[in-house]
Amino acid sequence: MKVILLAQFFPPIVGGEERHVLNLGKQLAERHDVTVITFGPRAAAEKRDGLDVRLVRPTTAGLPLLYTTDRVY
Repeated sequence: MKVILLAQFFPPIVGGEERHVLNLGKQLAERHDVTVITFGPRAAAEKRDGLDVRLVRPTTAGLPLLYTTDRVY
């Protein structure tokens, strides 16, 4: 069976959702064809942690307020 997992972010960015999708994807990949679709800085296809990962660039990627890496909380 083909399975698609959608996540806003995916490792190396790690939080609860990302860790869950990674663990679920690895378990499902033992019996199924799994693809993870997530946001990225550019459209691409790559392998991460043994899973096929498709990166899609969101239309909001140009908004630095949402996608900056230098935020201070």
